[in-house]
Amino acid sequence: MSKPRFTEQQIASILEEHISGKTALELCRKYSVSDTTFYKWRTNAGLGTGRQKSAIEVLREENARLRSKLEEQTAQLIKLRKSPPNQSASIGN
Repeated sequence: MSKPRFTEQQIASILEEHISGKTALELCRKYSVSDTTFYKWRTNAGLGTGRQKSAIEVLREENARLRSKLEEQTAQLIKLRKSPPNQSASIGN
């Protein structure tokens, strides 16, 4: 069995270029691969025919959502730390 020309990381990088807008034809010419090889890579990566969201896109969306949530919670924590302590809680003691 021959050694593959491209590592998994290189293939992922090429597919990210495709997701960012470069056409399959441009990438095939740039990296000297056949269109059949490119489409096999795309299918194996779960990108399908382009109608489905790629795993990378799903992860990016989830990452953005989680970062937003973290920012909100951090802002809320800072606000709580800056506010004066609630005096009504100490009155009951």
